[in-house]
Amino acid sequence: MSFLRGGRGEFVLIQRKYLITKLIKCNKCKLQHRHPKDNYEFLKKFYQEEYQVGSGYMTMFPDNEKLIKITEAKFISNELRDFTFILDLVKDKANAPVRVVDYGCSWGYVVAQLKMAGADAAGFEISKRMVNYGKEKLGLDLVYNEKELRNGNDVLFCAHTIKHLSDISSFLQTAKNCLTSKGFLVIICTNGTNEYRKENPSNFSQSWGLAHPNFLDVDFFATNFKNNPYLILTSNWQHDTEKIKEWDQHSQYVTTDKTGWELLFITRPNMRLNSVQE
Repeated sequence: MSFLRGGRGEFVLIQRKYLITKLIKCNKCKLQHRHPKDNYEFLKKFYQEEYQVGSGYMTMFPDNEKLIKITEAKFISNELRDFTFILDLVKDKANAPVRVVDYGCSWGYVVAQLKMAGADAAGFEISKRMVNYGKEKLGLDLVYNEKELRNGNDVLFCAHTIKHLSDISSFLQTAKNCLTSKGFLVIICTNGTNEYRKENPSNFSQSWGLAHPNFLDVDFFATNFKNNPYLILTSNWQHDTEKIKEWDQHSQYVTTDKTGWELLFITRPNMRLNSVQE
């Protein structure tokens, strides 16, 4: 590693690709991001018109036949993971449904899954065509204007979206604003931790670039949420729900195994560390 100095302070060079493209890490906030960095307007246009994942449902619409099948399966299949474990985080709702927002919801397949599990679920997605599909085909509560995000949510869920954002600090503030005082922020992202890099150097290199300007690691979350309770796990696909159940929700826990390709971060951003729930 080498150090880079600039007008905004000191950065560590983590990796270089394509001559001019660098992955750098801020020594202050611990954010790893691609340099040069894109602005919001570029990303907004990119995700409206160009971005597409080669397979799966993230950026591709199912035809009517497939949509019927996955609806009958309650939006859980080999391609659509079960995320209903996030509803179990909320323990004080009595008979009221858990209010969840999926931030970066694509066409709303997780929103639909959570609704079928009994949640009051809504979603935000920057792509208008994705939002329109989810609203027209499934009647979901989706918006593409972040200012229309509802408040008073118990959980804000963000799966593999934070790596695309131009301003993560703005997103974190948005999450705090739309959650209740006891609400949970749940982030799933590709693991940018050094232990994963050592274990899978090729996959690490392929995990950041044009579509993925941010590559978050354990250091980032531990630094930016040092005053909040949190749980950090890594996994190669399904996360350990027993570990999630064992977490007391008022302290900080970091897994000893940081080599999984995917990182799960759960925090209560509006609650101070070790505070006692009423």
